Amino acid sequence: MWAPMKLLLIPLLLALVSCTNNAEVKEDDVKAAEALVGVWRGDGTYEDEEDAGWAETWKMVRSADGSYKVDYMIVHDGEKLYEQSSDAGTWSYEDGVYYEINSNGDKISYDVFSVKADWFEYNITQRQGSANIQESKTVDSFQLQGPPKGYTEISYEQPITAPLEEPVEAEE
Repeated sequence: MWAPMKLLLIPLLLALVSCTNNAEVKEDDVKAAEALVGVWRGDGTYEDEEDAGWAETWKMVRSADGSYKVDYMIVHDGEKLYEQSSDAGTWSYEDGVYYEINSNGDKISYDVFSVKADWFEYNITQRQGSANIQESKTVDSFQLQGPPKGYTEISYEQPITAPLEEPVEAEE
């Protein structure tokens, strides 16, 4: 009789453990910051008229020391164009807000909607509304796919259109 109960108990315990490992931690700054460390993948399309048709995929690596590196692959299928770019900087998490200071020294704040062990939803603070940036945790070996065959690379510095906080002065 104990053997059949064990078979029922094991899946139940596994289900409980998996639920607790993916709990919402956005309200706990320490747990949220710990959850954000690692390799994350995001993708999405642009909904504004100016950038319609572009699809973006990125790989974000956040380190426990507060540094980050992000690689982007942006593709326009209709025009058969692509752009690859990268950035690096520092990140932090405080009071439900995620911050990045990019390589230009610009500090960008993001309202956080959800932080879990494998899921992150957020939006640029100045763009009030629902989450429009989502990332999922992935394996350390994850690599972005290269551009589709036959696509032409474009390269230009596109200014960030979101209002930025004041640049942070370097500490001496």
